[in-house]
Amino acid sequence: MRIGPKSSQVALAAIYKAISTAVENKLEEIVLVTDSDYAWNSFVEYLHGWKIKGKLTYNKKTLKHCKMIQATDKLESENDLIIHLRKIHGHLKTPGEDKKANDKADQLAKIGAVMAE
Repeated sequence: MRIGPKSSQVALAAIYKAISTAVENKLEEIVLVTDSDYAWNSFVEYLHGWKIKGKLTYNKKTLKHCKMIQATDKLESENDLIIHLRKIHGHLKTPGEDKKANDKADQLAKIGAVMAE
């Protein structure tokens, strides 16, 4: 699956990679933290309805990232992985756990981007 440079694609790819790594390490339950509204909405708000309809659409158009969303959902369901997806606000200035988590995610994303070049 080709991953483009847009933040929505990167957020979905990061979730897929985290789940893949959890499966490889035989974890049964994980907590994923995201500041991506797109990723959050895709998995928490819309996926259930898309599965009922049998297609991933928005405004009667196929989603651009439907293959990534479907692959992630399949990986999770085939491995009986329990996932707690937590939404935080990105680029916080107030100290706290959410800021630490977001800063760490940004740092790892930069490392991943450099490694992918």
